[in-house]
Amino acid sequence: MLKSKKWIVQALFIVILFSFPSYAATSLPLTINLSDAVTVTGTPRIAVNVDGTTRYATYTSGSGTSALTFTYSMVAGDVDLDGITVSSPIDLNGGTITDLAGNNLSPLTFTPPNTTNVKINYPSIGMDFVADADGRYTVNGTAYNDLPSFLSATGGTFSRTSTATYFDSTGTLQTAATNAPRFDYDPSTLAFKGLLLEEGRTNGIRNNTMFGTVAGTPGTRPTNWFIVSGAGISTSIIGTGQEDGIDYIDIRFFGTSTGVGYPNVLFELTNQYAADPGAILTASSYVRVVGGSLTNMTNPIMVMNNVNSSNVQLNQYVTSGSSCNPTSAPLKTQRCKATSTASSFTNAATAYVFPYFQCFIPNAGLTVDVTLRFGLPQIEVGSFATTPIKTSTTALTRQPDNLTIPTGAWYTAAAGTIFATYDSYFISTAGLGAAASITLDDGTANSAAVLRVDTGRSAYLREANVGVAAFGIGGFTANSTVRHAMAYAVNNVNASANGTLGTLDTSATIPTFTTLRIGVDRGAAFGYLNGHIQKAKYYPSRTSDSQLQLLTQ
Repeated sequence: MLKSKKWIVQALFIVILFSFPSYAATSLPLTINLSDAVTVTGTPRIAVNVDGTTRYATYTSGSGTSALTFTYSMVAGDVDLDGITVSSPIDLNGGTITDLAGNNLSPLTFTPPNTTNVKINYPSIGMDFVADADGRYTVNGTAYNDLPSFLSATGGTFSRTSTATYFDSTGTLQTAATNAPRFDYDPSTLAFKGLLLEEGRTNGIRNNTMFGTVAGTPGTRPTNWFIVSGAGISTSIIGTGQEDGIDYIDIRFFGTSTGVGYPNVLFELTNQYAADPGAILTASSYVRVVGGSLTNMTNPIMVMNNVNSSNVQLNQYVTSGSSCNPTSAPLKTQRCKATSTASSFTNAATAYVFPYFQCFIPNAGLTVDVTLRFGLPQIEVGSFATTPIKTSTTALTRQPDNLTIPTGAWYTAAAGTIFATYDSYFISTAGLGAAASITLDDGTANSAAVLRVDTGRSAYLREANVGVAAFGIGGFTANSTVRHAMAYAVNNVNASANGTLGTLDTSATIPTFTTLRIGVDRGAAFGYLNGHIQKAKYYPSRTSDSQLQLLTQ
């Protein structure tokens, strides 16, 4: 009669860190080292605790050797960011492990390794827009190295029915073709910011690329522009060109002042850009000093002023204040902006608004000599500036960016988790128009699960045009990175933002969704991201609150 033989069983120490890449491997091998070679039949397995759910690492190779490999194949939706737990003993699961003479392995116990750093993060849809120059994407574990391939596999689309600008990896302003995504970089630091998604905007300045300019003293100004020197100061147009892709004009102001003056550059006719009382507008221009200095020509500001239908100035000025202080630093790093509010242009006679740049000469007898470079001025409807829209003869519109994916095999109706890392130019406190990063909806405005930058409702669930769960997690800052997630199942919904967990909602019903949208809340009327998406993920299960919070830390 055969007797069982004692074997030394030791788990190999594992150090594998799954730290959020959406394209990570979907299986995890674990190796058990034995003192002698063994023969394996069937599928023995080792229990793996993944955030309270038991999965198994099943035998995959090693029979005939002393090193057995067991592989945990992840299930879409598995998330354990504080480390899985591997449990002893080996479960034969109907199989056998014997020595080469046929003696059964005994005991089956082993000392579990420290797996604190073995972290699991397996979405069924993963979009990492900053993994490399054009991102990395997964669908149910299959990886795609560029956005078009990923969208083809999912039936998704990216659209923008116009050209649009962005900064490339060298900090140069480029123009993306119609329907081409924009992978944007910080022009100052050259940091990769992610996929740029904006609402539609119109630049009301008809000529911001200096069309019609002739150098000289005074020279010929760009078509539709005006240059006002004042106080006896002369002007000269030095020339035009491009700096880091930004079209510019250099204007010199020089001479000795004869009194108080307000030299300014008007980028558009005073009675051209129509605006109603209470209009919320933003005017902007890149400005830098390229010669001389602003000594004796102080208080540089971007200004908007309103006029009536008879072109009489109403003088309800809106300025950039002290934030505009041009230096010799690169043009791309100095964009002066002025934004009106609903209480700025209150005069009921307001019919037009015009934007201009202005300085101040405080008295007579002052020597002035400075050359200012102006690039791509813009005026647009909204409380923040968006990317430059180049014009030459007429106002032009940049259309909105739209990235949509129909639900498919990666989606589960009963429960789910959405996650995004992003930034936005604008933080809402009012709800409507808040910047949305990721949305699931039914193709209408009636049912949706949304993450957005809104201190009032930063995450919400809506069914049949009725809000069923909402979370007001604040602490957002414009242009700063947000890590945001929401997990939902029937009567079990919660959200987390930047590590702050919301209060569990236990009375929510879950609608069925048909569309995943990136960077917009159910359409233009409800808020575009107006910023950058770095990562977006969907999990086909209700992630636990502890993991939800870890996702956003």
